[in-house]
Amino acid sequence: MRKILLLTALISVIAFSSFAISIEYGLSGEYTDNVWHLSDYDLDRLEAGTENLPFVDTADDFIVNSDAKLYEEFRLNKKLRITPSVKFSYTSYMNNFEKSRGSILGGVDVGYKPLALELRYGFYPDNYPRDYRDNTNELYPGTGEYEKFEYEKDLYKASLSWQALKKHRISGSFKYEKYLYNDYFLEYNGEAITGDLAWRGSFPGLYLDFSYGYRQFDTDDDIVSLYNDGLSASDIPSDSSYESNLISAGLTLKKIKTSNKKLSYRPIIDFSLEKRFYQGNDEYHAKREDSTITLSPSVVVYLGKNIDITLDYSYQSRTVESPYYSVPRYKEYTANSVSLGFSFRYDLFE
Repeated sequence: MRKILLLTALISVIAFSSFAISIEYGLSGEYTDNVWHLSDYDLDRLEAGTENLPFVDTADDFIVNSDAKLYEEFRLNKKLRITPSVKFSYTSYMNNFEKSRGSILGGVDVGYKPLALELRYGFYPDNYPRDYRDNTNELYPGTGEYEKFEYEKDLYKASLSWQALKKHRISGSFKYEKYLYNDYFLEYNGEAITGDLAWRGSFPGLYLDFSYGYRQFDTDDDIVSLYNDGLSASDIPSDSSYESNLISAGLTLKKIKTSNKKLSYRPIIDFSLEKRFYQGNDEYHAKREDSTITLSPSVVVYLGKNIDITLDYSYQSRTVESPYYSVPRYKEYTANSVSLGFSFRYDLFE
């Protein structure tokens, strides 16, 4: 109820203030060859007709992403502007429909040159990565069967950017997330805190971006303090607590004009690396280190002032180090995806 009231109030501010509302709508189609992030070992088993992956309808999928953002800008003077907004998103999976989900993100931007502040609250229900076995142990008795691994998430985020020089911008953000899992995986409930610093530089013909972030996730129950001497690795509850380093870099070309004055385009290359260190002592997390890289080249084509089309390719790969042989066999994966989408902006009332 609290979330509904908060977002209803935000929508009301936008809708009934001065009616100078703008909308941004986006729609894209995406094909991915590994929607469940299955390892090569699991993909081989799936192709051989295994019965151990009953939740997988197909390894690949076609995904439709749509979102609508309502916002209104208030300019109080030449320097100060305030922009409340609310964004609704829905992701639909054509083959594995149970993975479909929606979300809502509300917030306000406050700009006072050369500073800009962004505040966000988001609610993300019905997240379904895949099925896992609900293990039985002394602390969290389970069914011993494969169950849906589902969770909902609350997000609170604050970002501050500073146009330090004419061609350089420095920004930082702080993010708090609360994860609540279904009754089969209560030991995964927890909180994540993420902080990052970023820089963008403008150079002839291009922009360069770089950021570094640190993230820490802790389960609500201090499972480490609950460990009992003599328990085997298979009897210890899963402890998904971790720390990670987040590095990203990007190169964005400035708009390239064509002979058609209304048509221009912009190539972009983004790269990210997450190095994650798990803290648990159970078999799947003890001394485990994950490295996940994502490479995403794309091109944005601008059809006039308010319409653009984006063609994007993404490659993602996770490698795992663990003293247990079975962990990399099940947890390493690669995934490729390609998407085509468009977005437009429209002023509903002026």
